[in-house]
Formats: sequence, structure tokens, C-alpha cells
Amino acid sequence: MINPENLSRVQGKLIALVKEIYLNKPSGDKNALKTSFFEGKKSILLGTWALEWWITKRGMELRRELAEMIVSYDCRFSPDDEDSVYRVINSTLQQNALNSEIFNSNKVLFPFQAETLFEARAMENVKDFFACLWSLICTELENSVNHWLVVYPLHKVSSSSFDLGFDEIQVLNSDDYEKWQKLTQRYSGLNSLDLAQGSINGSQGFSPRLGKISCWIICCVSGTEVGTRKEAERRLRTFLALLFSYLEDKQIQNSLTSLLSKSRASPWQDSIQFSEPPASRSIIRSSIGILLPPLLCDANVLPEDISNVRNVYIQKNKCSDLVVRRMTTASHFLHYAIVHDDLERFLHFFFALDAMFGERGKVEQKIVEGIEKVFLGDETWKQRTEWLFELRSELVHGGVSQIRDWKKFDKYKSHFKSNPLDDVKIAAMTALKSYPSIGTV
Repeated sequence: MINPENLSRVQGKLIALVKEIYLNKPSGDKNALKTSFFEGKKSILLGTWALEWWITKRGMELRRELAEMIVSYDCRFSPDDEDSVYRVINSTLQQNALNSEIFNSNKVLFPFQAETLFEARAMENVKDFFACLWSLICTELENSVNHWLVVYPLHKVSSSSFDLGFDEIQVLNSDDYEKWQKLTQRYSGLNSLDLAQGSINGSQGFSPRLGKISCWIICCVSGTEVGTRKEAERRLRTFLALLFSYLEDKQIQNSLTSLLSKSRASPWQDSIQFSEPPASRSIIRSSIGILLPPLLCDANVLPEDISNVRNVYIQKNKCSDLVVRRMTTASHFLHYAIVHDDLERFLHFFFALDAMFGERGKVEQKIVEGIEKVFLGDETWKQRTEWLFELRSELVHGGVSQIRDWKKFDKYKSHFKSNPLDDVKIAAMTALKSYPSIGTV
């Protein structure tokens, strides 16, 4: 809830907004945005009416400022919910354009009687007008918050079902009907999902290019439609960064093809969200970004991998807020490295190291010191890291545009019997796994 003092500020902003919504094209604002829509609720007239109005440039700014204000004042919302709150404000005004309790329908329909939406209000008293309109917005805001299940397909990943125990993350095998059935009892529409193909009621699924889906990763989040998807994305990026750090290490130790090698298939960027009832939209398919690249070879997740990842989360939860923030940021950069290639991959791995160890004015020194702690007893890593930092600086500051163009590339390979991209990958992945326990912050 919003306290009285802040509610007074909301009132001022909302009233200012409706004064900037014109029922005819305003002559003094060439940048006014025309909006056409169908009115929604409590019309005094039968049928549906197509309406239009113009919102000035200042009105568009006020609408965004009002959304920011509500998010900052109402603890139910996070910054990720700003777009959702913005949409609620917009849709509530449009849906109630002919609501006789709020607006004079004749003035809205025949705008020669009123210049702005504010002038078309149904009651003279401004405080009463705000109270009625704000009540409708509050109802829609409350309806916008729900419990959501965000699901994403893990193509070419095999695993038994498991609950991570942190961040409401689970991985479910497509054949684990018992666990899926429990979820369908909570989330509307989930039983319409074809677990092998990723289709909803026979519509286009996730699998035509990538094959049968063996596993899904799911995340339970509370909030608005957009906010929960963004929060789920962050949580899943951290988890997948840690998981692949262990899987890739195991892959290389067994002299197998790197899991970071990609096929030519297009990566999947959509998730499906399922809401608890009641909700106006119980199934939403939207872009969540690339959480898993198109793997060239299969990734087999074993119980020991799950245990290793879970132990990192346990250690992380004992760390200071600063360590947690640094590790979370680093995990996101590391995940970006996993889904990108070559130059971008190298830079994102290095950004992960910077996120964990870097300090303004002492970036190289602190990263070198951090890596020495990660690879305690291996003297070569100090020199490797110094060379890798030199390559990073050349790439970032325009000295070279490709890793192979670096003047020390061949010398690095000959001296360390490795290559820079592999080494920065090993450094970042190993550092992320050990970060909560090495006490660098």
C-alpha cells in the first residue's frame, strides 16, 4: 500500500496526466501521439465504440513518471515491473473511457464539449474524481500480480528431475508425469503443454529444429507478467552458468568435445509462463533471451553435478551481500560467454573475472591476485592472467579486433600449451565455482 503522503504525490501526477490527454488533436503539440482503441467497461451505451485521443509529449513523460512513482512507493513491485504498471495505467484509462462513474460519456464521444480527458470527468470535485479513478487502477494493479511458472526447454540436456532448493528452480524430465501432474494442479493451462514437443494445444512448439525435449527448466516467481519473466531470467542465468561450469570441466577432463561448441541450429529465445488462477492471461509465450545455446553434443547431468551446484548456492547464502552481488553479476557475464562466440565469449569471460575481483584503479592487480587464490600452488596462472589481461586491453581499446590478430597469440600458445580463449574460460568457470569460499572480498 502507498502511504498518504506519497498518495498525494500520485494524485498530483495522475491528475496532471489526464490533463495532457486531448480528445481532439492539440494544436500546440506536433509530437502528440494519437491512440485509437475500443472502450471497455461500464459504457452507458450498448455496443462497442472505437475511440481516439491524443497524448502530448509531456503526457507521455507523466505516464512513465507515474509508473516509476507507483513502483517506488508500492512494495509489491520491483523496478522490473515498471512496464507492467505503465500498461495498467494506460489500459485502465482506455477501458473506462465511457465509464459513466468516471467520465461524461457525451463529452468523450463528442469532444467539442471538452478539450481534455480531465475536462470530461463525471464529477466536479477533483479529489472524488481521483479517488474513483485510482480505485480502478489499484484493482488492475492488484490483478496484475500473480504467481507464475516460467518454463524453458533444455534441448540436448538429459537429467532426472530435481529441485535445486534455491531460487525456486527445478529441472524436470519430460517423462516425469507425476511431478508435472502436481504442477498442473496449481498452474492454469500447464496440462495443455506437450512436454516432448513444446507445443500448446497443437500450436507450433519448441522442437521442429532442435528435436525432442528431454528436460525443462522451470522457475516459480511472484509478480507481474513482465517482472517475473525478467526475474526468472536472472535466476536461471546464474544457475546455468554454474551448472555448465561443472559440466564443461567434466567434459574437458574426459577429453570430450567442449559443451560450448554449437550446432548451426537457431537458439531458442522463448519461454512459456503459466499463472495461478484467477488471471486474465493464464498462458504467455514471450522472449526471455537465449538461456541455452544450440548444443552440438549432449549434456548429461548427473547427481554429483547437481550436488556440486547446490553446494555453491549453500556457500553463497553464507556470504556478505557484496560477495553475493559480485557473484551474481559474474554468473550473468559467464552465461553470456556461454551463449556467444569467439571475441564476445572472451570478453564476457573476462567481464566475469572483473565482476568478481576487479577494483577501480587496480583492475589488473586485483584480478591477478584473485586468480592466484583460485589456482593456489599453480604459478603459471599469474603469468597467464597478466598476458590475458593484456589481450583483453588490446581488444577493448581497439588495438586488435580479433584474438588471432594479437601479436603474442602464437607465443602464448607455444609458451602455455594452450590458447587464450580456453584459458580465460577455465579461469572464469573455476573462479565462479570457488568464489564463495576463497574470501576475496
